[in-house]
Amino acid sequence: MHLEYGPCPDQFQNIYQLLLAKGVLASAGHHILRSVDKPDLAVFSDSERDVLELVARLCHRDGGKRLLKISHEESAFEKTEPLQLISYDFSKDLKI
Repeated sequence: MHLEYGPCPDQFQNIYQLLLAKGVLASAGHHILRSVDKPDLAVFSDSERDVLELVARLCHRDGGKRLLKISHEESAFEKTEPLQLISYDFSKDLKI
């Protein structure tokens, strides 16, 4: 979904609320969620883990500002109206 702070999964607020309610995530401040337990990265493929590591490095350097900028430069974000679902057809053009 195209939102002010960048693309987000559909129903992201419900997903976060469920994970908070189940104790999987904890709120650590404004727009900050932390995993309660160490994640099981074995559920991801090697390429998925590579993307997760890239995103983590981008966020670690500047608190996510570069990632925010990159997400707003994606054609999927630029060509989708605010509050509209972003088509998976754009996935072939992603920079990350």
